[in-house]
Amino acid sequence: MKNSRKTQYTEHLIQQTYLQLLEEKRYSELTVKRICELADINRGTFYLHYEDLPALQRYLEDKTADELIHSIPNLTMQTTLNDAFITEYIRQILSYVMQNRHTRTILFNPYSTNHGFQRLLETGRSHALERWTRSGLSREDSEWLYAFTASGMQAVAARLLEEDRTPSEISAVYETIANFIAHGLMG
Repeated sequence: MKNSRKTQYTEHLIQQTYLQLLEEKRYSELTVKRICELADINRGTFYLHYEDLPALQRYLEDKTADELIHSIPNLTMQTTLNDAFITEYIRQILSYVMQNRHTRTILFNPYSTNHGFQRLLETGRSHALERWTRSGLSREDSEWLYAFTASGMQAVAARLLEEDRTPSEISAVYETIANFIAHGLMG
């Protein structure tokens, strides 16, 4: 599909209508039909731009993850492999998420594919794997540890945002988790 102003406007309108329904927590109304009614477009127009609602959600997650990754310089330029890296990395992501309502809505809603959040976690993956293999873990064990850590981080982030915690409370939780990852339960 060509990238004309009309196309961009229509896609923006569909995205904003979808976000409006998500933010109002009107999940039962989250249908292509309802989005088209509110956006004042026909269903064919919606399907011209998106295959279905999950495709729209995934597109928004990818777009949001890209914006977040590029808005925080340390996420793309981090080279130090110290214990503070994990804490700082997660703190920066969550600080951005806490300050941006649309980001929270897109990444943490009942229809989320978790693809966007996984992309955020993957940006730190190579640094974590390098650090853990340097400390003596095998590559395979490092991969398992990262999978465990990434899944846990996602679950904790969703819970913290659901509970509407302050940024300092979130930082404290992630510092505890980062210390556990770096030093173990008794270390």
